[in-house]
Amino acid sequence: MKTGPLIRDLLYFALFAVFFGSVAFASVDAADLKVREQVSVKKPVYSAGPWRGRIVEAETGKPIEGALVAAVWYRSFDTGFTLIKDFHEAREVFTDNNGYFEIPAYTETGDNKDTWRRPQQPGPEGPIELAVRRLVITDPDFIIYKPTYNSYPRSAEIMIFASAASMVKYREFYMGTINNELVRLQRQKTKDFPEGLVYTGRKCFSVMAELLKKTNFRFDTLFIPMKNTLEKLEELEIPLDCPESAEPVPTRMTGGKRSFESPLKKGGFIVIGLSRATRAREREAAIPMVPVEAGPDKLPRLHRLIDEEKENIKTQGKME
Repeated sequence: MKTGPLIRDLLYFALFAVFFGSVAFASVDAADLKVREQVSVKKPVYSAGPWRGRIVEAETGKPIEGALVAAVWYRSFDTGFTLIKDFHEAREVFTDNNGYFEIPAYTETGDNKDTWRRPQQPGPEGPIELAVRRLVITDPDFIIYKPTYNSYPRSAEIMIFASAASMVKYREFYMGTINNELVRLQRQKTKDFPEGLVYTGRKCFSVMAELLKKTNFRFDTLFIPMKNTLEKLEELEIPLDCPESAEPVPTRMTGGKRSFESPLKKGGFIVIGLSRATRAREREAAIPMVPVEAGPDKLPRLHRLIDEEKENIKTQGKME
Protein backbone atom coordinates (compact mmCIF):
# COMPACT_ATOMS: atom_id res chain seq x y z
CA MET A 1 0.00 0.00 0.00
CA LYS A 2 1.36 3.40 -1.02
CA THR A 3 1.04 5.89 1.79
CA GLY A 4 2.70 8.86 0.05
CA PRO A 5 -0.35 10.07 -1.93
CA LEU A 6 -2.60 9.46 1.09
CA ILE A 7 -0.40 11.52 3.38
CA ARG A 8 -0.18 14.24 0.73
CA ASP A 9 -3.97 14.33 0.37
CA LEU A 10 -4.40 14.51 4.15
CA LEU A 11 -1.94 17.40 4.33
CA TYR A 12 -3.81 19.26 1.57
CA PHE A 13 -7.09 18.66 3.39
CA ALA A 14 -5.65 19.91 6.67
CA LEU A 15 -4.27 23.07 5.07
CA PHE A 16 -7.62 23.62 3.32
CA ALA A 17 -9.50 23.27 6.63
CA VAL A 18 -7.14 25.54 8.51
CA PHE A 19 -7.24 28.26 5.84
CA PHE A 20 -10.99 28.31 5.28
CA GLY A 21 -11.68 27.70 8.96
CA SER A 22 -9.61 30.73 9.90
CA VAL A 23 -11.46 32.80 7.30
CA ALA A 24 -14.77 31.60 8.71
CA PHE A 25 -13.73 32.36 12.28
CA ALA A 26 -12.44 35.76 11.19
CA SER A 27 -15.80 36.45 9.53
CA VAL A 28 -17.65 35.39 12.67
CA ASP A 29 -15.38 37.50 14.87
CA ALA A 30 -15.83 40.53 12.61
CA ALA A 31 -19.61 40.07 12.58
CA ASP A 32 -19.66 39.57 16.35
CA LEU A 33 -17.56 42.70 16.83
CA LYS A 34 -19.91 44.69 14.61
CA VAL A 35 -22.93 43.50 16.61
CA ARG A 36 -21.20 44.39 19.86
CA GLU A 37 -20.40 47.86 18.56
CA GLN A 38 -24.03 48.36 17.63
CA VAL A 39 -25.33 47.02 20.96
CA SER A 40 -22.74 48.72 23.13
CA VAL A 41 -23.85 52.36 23.26
CA LYS A 42 -21.58 54.69 25.15
CA LYS A 43 -23.34 55.92 28.28
CA PRO A 44 -23.11 59.69 28.79
CA VAL A 45 -21.52 61.10 31.93
CA TYR A 46 -24.74 62.99 32.66
CA SER A 47 -28.20 63.31 31.12
CA ALA A 48 -31.32 64.93 32.58
CA GLY A 49 -34.05 67.50 31.97
CA PRO A 50 -35.78 69.45 30.64
CA TRP A 51 -36.50 71.76 33.57
CA ARG A 52 -39.74 73.74 33.29
CA GLY A 53 -41.92 75.81 35.55
CA ARG A 54 -43.73 79.03 36.39
CA ILE A 55 -42.54 81.81 38.68
CA VAL A 56 -45.38 83.70 40.38
CA GLU A 57 -45.95 86.34 43.03
CA ALA A 58 -46.45 84.55 46.33
CA GLU A 59 -48.96 87.14 47.52
CA THR A 60 -51.21 87.30 44.44
CA GLY A 61 -50.39 84.29 42.28
CA LYS A 62 -49.75 86.58 39.29
CA PRO A 63 -46.95 85.46 36.93
CA ILE A 64 -43.59 87.22 37.21
CA GLU A 65 -42.28 88.21 33.82
CA GLY A 66 -38.55 88.69 33.27
CA ALA A 67 -37.30 86.65 36.22
CA LEU A 68 -33.90 85.13 35.50
CA VAL A 69 -33.57 81.37 36.00
CA ALA A 70 -29.99 80.07 36.07
CA ALA A 71 -28.87 76.45 36.30
CA VAL A 72 -25.31 75.58 37.30
CA TRP A 73 -23.76 72.12 37.00
CA TYR A 74 -20.62 70.97 38.82
CA ARG A 75 -18.10 68.18 38.41
CA SER A 76 -17.73 66.16 41.58
CA PHE A 77 -14.40 64.37 42.02
CA ASP A 78 -14.21 61.52 44.53
CA THR A 79 -10.59 61.15 45.64
CA GLY A 80 -11.34 58.48 48.21
CA PHE A 81 -10.78 60.97 51.02
CA THR A 82 -13.07 63.83 50.05
CA LEU A 83 -15.40 65.13 47.35
CA ILE A 84 -14.13 68.13 45.39
CA LYS A 85 -16.51 70.26 43.28
CA ASP A 86 -15.55 72.26 40.22
CA PHE A 87 -17.66 74.37 37.87
CA HIS A 88 -18.83 72.55 34.74
CA GLU A 89 -21.66 74.31 32.88
CA ALA A 90 -24.30 77.04 33.27
CA ARG A 91 -27.49 78.05 31.47
CA GLU A 92 -29.64 81.19 31.82
CA VAL A 93 -33.21 81.94 30.67
CA PHE A 94 -35.84 84.58 31.45
CA THR A 95 -39.49 83.89 32.25
CA ASP A 96 -42.04 84.98 29.64
CA ASN A 97 -45.11 87.14 30.23
CA ASN A 98 -46.91 84.15 31.80
CA GLY A 99 -44.03 83.40 34.17
CA TYR A 100 -43.02 80.29 32.22
CA PHE A 101 -39.43 79.15 31.84
CA GLU A 102 -37.75 76.16 30.25
CA ILE A 103 -34.15 75.00 30.36
CA PRO A 104 -33.68 72.30 27.70
CA ALA A 105 -32.50 68.80 28.54
CA TYR A 106 -28.76 68.61 29.03
CA THR A 107 -26.46 65.71 28.13
CA GLU A 108 -22.72 65.59 28.79
CA THR A 109 -21.03 62.85 26.78
CA GLY A 110 -17.67 63.26 28.50
CA ASP A 111 -15.81 62.92 25.19
CA ASN A 112 -13.40 65.69 26.22
CA LYS A 113 -13.14 64.83 29.90
CA ASP A 114 -9.40 64.28 29.54
CA THR A 115 -9.11 68.07 29.18
CA TRP A 116 -11.13 68.85 32.33
CA ARG A 117 -9.25 70.45 35.19
CA ARG A 118 -8.34 67.89 37.85
CA PRO A 119 -8.21 68.51 41.61
CA GLN A 120 -4.78 69.38 42.94
CA GLN A 121 -3.02 69.92 46.23
CA PRO A 122 0.12 71.91 47.02
CA GLY A 123 3.39 70.01 46.81
CA PRO A 124 7.05 70.79 47.61
CA GLU A 125 7.79 71.33 43.93
CA GLY A 126 4.42 72.67 42.78
CA PRO A 127 0.81 71.43 42.58
CA ILE A 128 0.25 67.66 42.69
CA GLU A 129 -2.70 66.24 40.77
CA LEU A 130 -4.88 64.04 42.98
CA ALA A 131 -5.95 60.56 41.92
CA VAL A 132 -9.68 60.43 41.16
CA ARG A 133 -11.66 57.30 41.94
CA ARG A 134 -14.95 58.53 40.54
CA LEU A 135 -16.16 61.54 38.55
CA VAL A 136 -19.81 62.59 38.27
CA ILE A 137 -21.71 65.61 37.03
CA THR A 138 -24.11 66.75 39.75
CA ASP A 139 -27.71 67.78 39.20
CA PRO A 140 -27.95 71.55 38.67
CA ASP A 141 -28.12 74.18 41.38
CA PHE A 142 -30.73 76.81 40.54
CA ILE A 143 -30.76 80.56 41.10
CA ILE A 144 -34.02 82.46 40.42
CA TYR A 145 -33.92 86.23 40.65
CA LYS A 146 -35.72 89.38 39.67
CA PRO A 147 -34.95 92.72 41.36
CA THR A 148 -37.66 93.88 43.83
CA TYR A 149 -38.45 90.22 44.63
CA ASN A 150 -36.89 87.78 47.05
CA SER A 151 -34.75 85.17 45.32
CA TYR A 152 -34.47 81.41 45.20
CA PRO A 153 -32.93 79.53 46.97
CA ARG A 154 -32.40 82.30 49.52
CA SER A 155 -36.11 82.78 50.19
CA ALA A 156 -38.86 80.90 48.33
CA GLU A 157 -42.32 81.43 49.82
CA ILE A 158 -43.88 78.40 48.15
CA MET A 159 -42.77 75.53 45.90
CA ILE A 160 -45.30 73.14 44.36
CA PHE A 161 -44.79 70.13 42.09
CA ALA A 162 -46.76 67.09 40.95
CA SER A 163 -46.14 63.53 42.06
CA ALA A 164 -47.33 60.23 40.64
CA ALA A 165 -48.77 57.55 42.91
CA SER A 166 -45.90 56.43 45.13
CA MET A 167 -45.00 54.00 47.87
CA VAL A 168 -42.42 55.38 50.28
CA LYS A 169 -40.25 53.85 52.96
CA TYR A 170 -39.27 55.83 56.03
CA ARG A 171 -38.07 55.59 59.61
CA GLU A 172 -40.63 55.97 62.39
CA PHE A 173 -39.48 56.89 65.89
CA TYR A 174 -41.02 55.37 69.00
CA MET A 175 -40.22 54.86 72.68
CA GLY A 176 -39.22 51.39 73.85
CA THR A 177 -37.28 49.71 76.64
CA ILE A 178 -33.82 48.19 76.51
CA ASN A 179 -32.39 46.70 79.73
CA ASN A 180 -35.32 48.22 81.62
CA GLU A 181 -34.45 51.69 80.32
CA LEU A 182 -36.82 53.80 78.25
CA VAL A 183 -35.04 54.75 74.99
CA ARG A 184 -35.92 56.25 71.63
CA LEU A 185 -35.99 53.60 68.90
CA GLN A 186 -36.86 53.53 65.21
CA ARG A 187 -38.42 51.08 62.79
CA GLN A 188 -38.99 50.96 59.05
CA LYS A 189 -42.48 51.77 57.82
CA THR A 190 -44.13 52.21 54.43
CA LYS A 191 -46.88 54.52 53.25
CA ASP A 192 -48.80 54.74 49.98
CA PHE A 193 -49.55 58.10 48.39
CA PRO A 194 -51.94 58.57 45.44
CA GLU A 195 -51.34 61.06 42.64
CA GLY A 196 -51.18 64.57 44.01
CA LEU A 197 -49.30 67.79 44.73
CA VAL A 198 -46.26 68.32 46.95
CA TYR A 199 -45.83 71.62 48.82
CA THR A 200 -42.88 73.17 50.64
CA GLY A 201 -41.51 76.63 51.44
CA ARG A 202 -42.00 79.39 53.99
CA LYS A 203 -45.76 79.50 53.49
CA CYS A 204 -45.93 75.93 54.82
CA PHE A 205 -44.00 76.55 58.04
CA SER A 206 -47.07 77.14 60.24
CA VAL A 207 -48.85 74.05 58.89
CA MET A 208 -45.68 72.00 59.36
CA ALA A 209 -45.27 73.25 62.94
CA GLU A 210 -48.73 71.94 63.86
CA LEU A 211 -48.17 68.60 62.11
CA LEU A 212 -44.81 68.20 63.80
CA LYS A 213 -46.62 67.90 67.14
CA LYS A 214 -48.59 64.91 65.85
CA THR A 215 -45.99 62.95 63.89
CA ASN A 216 -43.16 60.62 64.85
CA PHE A 217 -41.02 60.91 61.69
CA ARG A 218 -39.03 63.59 59.89
CA PHE A 219 -40.56 65.53 57.01
CA ASP A 220 -39.98 68.71 55.03
CA THR A 221 -42.75 68.53 52.41
CA LEU A 222 -46.55 68.29 52.49
CA PHE A 223 -48.98 66.44 50.22
CA ILE A 224 -52.56 66.76 49.00
CA PRO A 225 -54.23 64.22 46.67
CA MET A 226 -55.36 65.50 43.28
CA LYS A 227 -56.15 64.05 39.85
CA ASN A 228 -54.57 65.36 36.64
CA THR A 229 -52.04 67.23 38.74
CA LEU A 230 -49.55 68.19 36.04
CA GLU A 231 -52.18 69.79 33.79
CA LYS A 232 -53.67 71.74 36.71
CA LEU A 233 -50.24 72.74 37.95
CA GLU A 234 -49.19 74.15 34.57
CA GLU A 235 -52.39 76.22 34.37
CA LEU A 236 -52.19 77.28 38.06
CA GLU A 237 -55.56 75.65 38.76
CA ILE A 238 -54.33 74.69 42.22
CA PRO A 239 -54.19 76.17 45.74
CA LEU A 240 -51.21 78.55 45.86
CA ASP A 241 -51.30 78.72 49.66
CA CYS A 242 -50.17 75.73 51.70
CA PRO A 243 -53.38 73.71 52.36
CA GLU A 244 -54.14 73.15 56.05
CA SER A 245 -55.53 69.71 55.10
CA ALA A 246 -52.12 68.59 53.74
CA GLU A 247 -50.37 65.59 55.25
CA PRO A 248 -46.63 65.26 55.85
CA VAL A 249 -44.41 63.31 53.46
CA PRO A 250 -41.70 61.37 55.35
CA THR A 251 -38.14 62.22 54.39
CA ARG A 252 -35.24 59.85 53.61
CA MET A 253 -37.47 57.81 51.36
CA THR A 254 -36.24 54.97 49.17
CA GLY A 255 -37.92 52.61 46.76
CA GLY A 256 -41.40 53.00 45.36
CA LYS A 257 -42.61 53.96 41.92
CA ARG A 258 -41.24 57.47 42.17
CA SER A 259 -39.63 59.55 44.89
CA PHE A 260 -40.90 62.96 45.98
CA GLU A 261 -37.73 64.60 44.69
CA SER A 262 -37.96 68.19 43.49
CA PRO A 263 -38.16 68.60 39.69
CA LEU A 264 -35.24 71.02 40.03
CA LYS A 265 -33.04 67.92 40.24
CA LYS A 266 -33.58 65.55 37.31
CA GLY A 267 -36.18 67.64 35.52
CA GLY A 268 -39.92 68.20 35.47
CA PHE A 269 -42.35 71.05 36.15
CA ILE A 270 -42.47 73.23 39.26
CA VAL A 271 -44.27 76.36 40.46
CA ILE A 272 -42.28 78.73 42.67
CA GLY A 273 -43.75 81.73 44.47
CA LEU A 274 -41.51 84.68 45.33
CA SER A 275 -42.51 87.48 47.67
CA ARG A 276 -41.94 91.20 47.15
CA ALA A 277 -38.85 93.00 48.45
CA THR A 278 -39.55 96.74 48.35
CA ARG A 279 -37.37 98.59 50.85
CA ALA A 280 -33.66 99.07 50.12
CA ARG A 281 -32.60 96.79 52.95
CA GLU A 282 -34.99 94.05 51.80
CA ARG A 283 -33.78 94.33 48.22
CA GLU A 284 -30.15 94.10 49.31
CA ALA A 285 -30.88 90.98 51.36
CA ALA A 286 -32.67 89.44 48.35
CA ILE A 287 -29.60 89.55 46.09
CA PRO A 288 -28.63 85.89 45.52
CA MET A 289 -25.31 84.37 46.43
CA VAL A 290 -23.47 83.52 43.22
CA PRO A 291 -20.87 80.72 43.25
CA VAL A 292 -17.30 82.03 43.03
CA GLU A 293 -16.62 79.73 40.08
CA ALA A 294 -19.58 81.16 38.13
CA GLY A 295 -18.20 84.61 37.25
CA PRO A 296 -19.56 87.12 34.70
CA ASP A 297 -18.19 85.00 31.86
CA LYS A 298 -20.31 82.04 33.02
CA LEU A 299 -23.51 83.83 34.15
CA PRO A 300 -23.39 87.22 32.36
CA ARG A 301 -27.10 88.04 32.64
CA LEU A 302 -27.28 87.30 36.35
CA HIS A 303 -24.19 89.38 37.13
CA ARG A 304 -25.55 92.27 35.06
CA LEU A 305 -28.87 92.16 36.94
CA ILE A 306 -27.08 92.15 40.30
CA ASP A 307 -24.80 95.05 39.36
CA GLU A 308 -27.74 97.15 38.18
CA GLU A 309 -29.73 96.33 41.31
CA LYS A 310 -26.86 97.36 43.59
CA GLU A 311 -26.76 100.77 41.90
CA ASN A 312 -30.54 101.14 42.21
CA ILE A 313 -30.40 100.21 45.89
CA LYS A 314 -27.82 102.92 46.55
CA THR A 315 -30.12 105.50 44.96
CA GLN A 316 -33.18 104.23 46.88
CA GLY A 317 -31.24 104.10 50.14
CA LYS A 318 -30.40 107.79 49.89
CA MET A 319 -34.08 108.61 49.42
CA GLU A 320 -35.42 106.54 52.34
